[in-house]
Amino acid sequence: MGIREKTEALLTEIISVYEQGSEEVREALRRLFTQYKAFSWAATLPAKTPTAESFRQSLLLFSLKDQGRDSRDALLLLRDLCHQARAAGVDTPPILMHVAELSSDLNKYGMGSTKQMLLKAC
Repeated sequence: MGIREKTEALLTEIISVYEQGSEEVREALRRLFTQYKAFSWAATLPAKTPTAESFRQSLLLFSLKDQGRDSRDALLLLRDLCHQARAAGVDTPPILMHVAELSSDLNKYGMGSTKQMLLKAC
């Protein structure tokens, strides 16, 4: 198994812990992604044809990264993820609402919180 595969497997595990963990666990993971900017920037899931599961995984990673360094980039990414999922026939609102409930409500950059972004995307 190469480094890319190992990294994707680790990221999948982190996303699972993020989704199933308590609010304290999610906050701690968001802090780690803020602290380790290079890892956060490079952490991506394999590109796949959008399905409900891949969309959910992508949104959980979006939530975990908590807007990264720039709300504008985060909004563009969210719009693109939603557009691709809808074009593939994915019922996006329930998934967006589920991930919003796990997301930060902190308005980091004055453009709304990650939770608000996800709810507005519904």
